[in-house]
Amino acid sequence: MDNIGRFLVIVLLIFLSTGIFFAQSSEERVEHRELSNQLYDFFVQEGFQPQRQLLTNSNQFPYTILLDFNQKRFTEDQEIQRFIIAISQETAQESLDEIVALANKMKSTNAEVRLTLALLANENPPFTPSDSPENQWHPTGSQILLENISNPEACALVMLDGSSQQFGQETVVFGADGILTPLWLIQQVPLPVSHNFLITYRLNLAEDNPALIPFFRSGMATVAISFNGNQQEQRQKVFAAMETMTENFSITKSISADSQNYIVFHFVENIWIGEQISILVYLLITILVLAIISGFSFLGKKGAIHRQSFFKIWYLIPITILLSTFFLYLGQLVAGRVVAIVPENTVTIIGIKTLFSFVAVSLPFIFHLRLRLPIAQFAYGYLLTVVVAMNIFIFASIDLVLIFIFVLEYIIIYFSRLASKLISLLIISLIMLLPFIPYALNLLEYASQDKLLQLVQAGVLGNMLYACMLIPFQVMWLRIMIRIDLFGSHRHHSSIKIMLSILAIMGIMIVSVITTLMFGSFILYRTVPGKKTAENTIQPYQYEIVEAQVPEKLHVSVARKSYLELQSVEVQIDSPVPVVRYEVSVTSENQIPVYDSPISFVTVQNTAPVGNLSEANGSTATSHFLIPDFPTKSTSFEYTADEDKSQNIKVLLYFQVAPQQVSLVERNFFLPALEGIR
Repeated sequence: MDNIGRFLVIVLLIFLSTGIFFAQSSEERVEHRELSNQLYDFFVQEGFQPQRQLLTNSNQFPYTILLDFNQKRFTEDQEIQRFIIAISQETAQESLDEIVALANKMKSTNAEVRLTLALLANENPPFTPSDSPENQWHPTGSQILLENISNPEACALVMLDGSSQQFGQETVVFGADGILTPLWLIQQVPLPVSHNFLITYRLNLAEDNPALIPFFRSGMATVAISFNGNQQEQRQKVFAAMETMTENFSITKSISADSQNYIVFHFVENIWIGEQISILVYLLITILVLAIISGFSFLGKKGAIHRQSFFKIWYLIPITILLSTFFLYLGQLVAGRVVAIVPENTVTIIGIKTLFSFVAVSLPFIFHLRLRLPIAQFAYGYLLTVVVAMNIFIFASIDLVLIFIFVLEYIIIYFSRLASKLISLLIISLIMLLPFIPYALNLLEYASQDKLLQLVQAGVLGNMLYACMLIPFQVMWLRIMIRIDLFGSHRHHSSIKIMLSILAIMGIMIVSVITTLMFGSFILYRTVPGKKTAENTIQPYQYEIVEAQVPEKLHVSVARKSYLELQSVEVQIDSPVPVVRYEVSVTSENQIPVYDSPISFVTVQNTAPVGNLSEANGSTATSHFLIPDFPTKSTSFEYTADEDKSQNIKVLLYFQVAPQQVSLVERNFFLPALEGIR
């Protein structure tokens, strides 16, 4: 029995210690302020002089930690250029050795800029961010960092995102919200930059990191490096690159260096083509294309015959564009009835729209065939050349990176414009697809599926641009129809045979396109089109809201004191379990519900009555407090308001009930006007 008793005691101790460990582990996940305190004390012990940057004027929330270097080397009247390396505190906790080495490097370097290492608090909000005000009332470390920078254009930022990694290696993110990192900064990053992302960032189709968007919009030169913080090899490589950057970092201000119209090719190493070279190439192509179109094809007696043939069908260009645009929009509406408008059905919606467009542009051509109009094959070939040349100018004006697609297509069409045999036309149609395939695969692989769906669900202008892109293939389709002699003069061909031929050709082309896309995707990305190789770059937000579970011993109270015709209201929250987020709003008949508070707040005017204030004669207003996430279990703050106006106080609390789940509890308080009480 003694041995059994000892065994049970040991098991009990292990069980209790394990329980305590998990409780502490859960506590460390939620008590982010404790993490801030631990990191602050750590850098003090390492001999640095960290500074606190509070997310709000309260000591009950996590705070950002700043390490500044080279600050004393600048005089007061000297313009200070600043290089900031930012990282979330959660990632920093896993990379302390690398961060200390980087901080020592920044401390010892003689860089000509002020160096800052920022350990950001609350960088991973518990819920998915959106444009709704409710998600903007919870400041993050990056948001407060940006607000405290007086001159963003004199700064450069590298954001280290170690929360997740999409492609198994460190990735340089050089764009957000359709804005690219300036050329001078991207060239100083000592890591390979993938050219595959360029078109998605330039066309604003990439999956954006919400933390980066404000920096890009502010005009600050910004770049992010995404890596897997759990892999030591990746961490060491990324932080070694940061040490290299701090040695000789410089902020270059010039027209060419600030350019965002650059192109990168990845061969042995990155080859950069700046804006000046891109514009020069564009002008040379323009001159060459115009010269070919305007003169070479219409010289001599044979050229005169060609001119007459072309002028008979020139109007097919505007008619085709208008018809195609209308039926693309119609196909878009029909697609909404056939399939759900969700990202997974993006390719299906594109297919339905495209089919409607091809059917539509075939209609005017049928009239040509029925009227027996004598049109030479050259006229259609030349029409095709004009259309592709037109697309060069249209899409290059949208973005210079698109010029390569249509220049290659122009070259293919120009040297094959005289082809007339059916097999040749079919082969040329497939070759015309080749310039588009890398871009199409790139978008399917790297673009945000939500943004692609928005692009597909376009308005009139978007459908018109897509119609212009389809015209070369539609004209080629018309040429194929000539060879098939649909509704033509060969009466010995039955209509059934002609229609079967058309369906067979369409089937062959569709299968060929799908096969080419699949083969190209496996060659480039080792996966099928549209299937992500791993998780998304942006870390999925952790918490979901489940059915309300009110914790025991939860205490939420409101108390007030009156002085000098004002009232001081204190909101007190005591919770036995970790609080992930809470929201406090004050609604009053007064246009200014809150006069002053240590916690920042935003006041909005209400358009409808609110709660017990519905009988008020005038409109009401609501003040929302800007409260960071992950507060301490016991939190309180005060605000000052008018004592002669009634108030509704609404408190929403999100409690952690499981590792990835929270429960929402609402508390409402009504404070009548003190004047009425007296």
